[in-house]
Amino acid sequence: MLERSGSSVVPDDLPGRILLGAGGAVGEGFFVEAAKALAEVFGVRWVLFGHYALTGEKSANTIAFWDRRLAENNRFPLRHSIWEHLLETGDCIFADRLRTSFPKDSAIGQMGAEGCVGRQIRGTDGAVIGFATVLDDKPIAEPEAIERALALLGPRAGAELERLIERPLMERLGRIIEESLSEAYVFSADTFRFEIVNRGARENLGYTMEELVRMSPWDIKPDHTEESLSALVAPLLAGEDEAIRFESRHRRKDGTCYDVAVRLQYFAQPDHVFFASINDITQRREAERRERVLMGEVNHRSKNMLALVQAIAQQTANGPPGAFQERLAALAANQDVLVRNSWRCVPVASLVRSQLGFLGPLIDTRVELAGPAVALTSRAAQVLGMALHELATNAIKYGALSGEAGRVRIAWEIGEGLFRFAWRETGGPKVREPRAQGFGSVLMLDQPRYALAAEARWRFEPEGLAYDLAAAANVLLDTDGAERG
Repeated sequence: MLERSGSSVVPDDLPGRILLGAGGAVGEGFFVEAAKALAEVFGVRWVLFGHYALTGEKSANTIAFWDRRLAENNRFPLRHSIWEHLLETGDCIFADRLRTSFPKDSAIGQMGAEGCVGRQIRGTDGAVIGFATVLDDKPIAEPEAIERALALLGPRAGAELERLIERPLMERLGRIIEESLSEAYVFSADTFRFEIVNRGARENLGYTMEELVRMSPWDIKPDHTEESLSALVAPLLAGEDEAIRFESRHRRKDGTCYDVAVRLQYFAQPDHVFFASINDITQRREAERRERVLMGEVNHRSKNMLALVQAIAQQTANGPPGAFQERLAALAANQDVLVRNSWRCVPVASLVRSQLGFLGPLIDTRVELAGPAVALTSRAAQVLGMALHELATNAIKYGALSGEAGRVRIAWEIGEGLFRFAWRETGGPKVREPRAQGFGSVLMLDQPRYALAAEARWRFEPEGLAYDLAAAANVLLDTDGAERG
């Protein structure tokens, strides 16, 4: 036990004896031992060490509270208190008449304190982070000695309090990093062995922490060697760069790889380690690949579209403007269906309805659709769509739909490796094969043969036009694009 000072002449070594009384304790233990030593040496009732809470309802919160013995920590309102005065004006001595000086301080009033010596506790950046206060229920007999003792304790108290304040923040940050979906790695700058790897990385790689501590970055980076990685981090070790960014691949335990974006930093103090924050960019790379493919497809399809428009224009140049406009409208309808289906596939029923949309209420009344839920490739949809438009236009002008009683049945099926499409008109006026074949025959007969290797033919039967198209199913159909709903 420390010797109590009973003289008004304070020995010069007394502050050092108090610091010695705190012993080798750390953290909260340091403040408890320091509070006990101060109380015993100076014969005071209360010693309070604590920190300020300056968000929300501002308060002074104790981390060591001595009241003749170690007491439960407390929280005091900051407003109008001795601790607010200490925070705002600096170190203070009120040897007596403390309650008179702070009449609105409810804590002081309840305690019945008469004297106080207080000192700010500052962090390494000089900011006030806490307080040390020595109080008694009688006037303070040796305020200058207490002030010297608190001044001697100040640097150590600041370091310990800063660690106590940071500890829950660091623990919280550690939990956040551990649970993050982004990958985080800490590895030695001497051995390059992994020291910390968060759960997101462990689960993505398929390795346990016990396995990873025996590994180095080049063990999971197939595109790098020890030499290439050493050269990569050299600017960090030399202090030339604060961080470096690069993209590479990681190899999982099962041998599969994924693309990553890396941000690497070097921390010389205190641990001499590298920290890597890593994002899995597999989806981004796939999106970039799809974008490149899409741009290529757009370029290819634009050229095809311009060629088709040019052919339509040449074939209808001597005809009425309406024919050209109608065919362009049919082409536009095809494009709408293709775009809605991301240029991948078009359900047959959707294609038929889009091309026959101008028939309105006739669809499902005088125009019957029948066939399984299958989807065409974009190329097949474009060719069949133009043929459908020609068939529907001729039916309205000359065929089954030109009168009140005619009907059209549109059917498709798959069998024996073939996709078969049939258009049947009944109940309309008698039809005959035209003496001269125009561009309509090109769209209905020639284009399917050349573009799809299809067999396409028409027959002008007594009951009406019959049109058939048949081609290899694996050429026309998108096997993953079956119509839904």
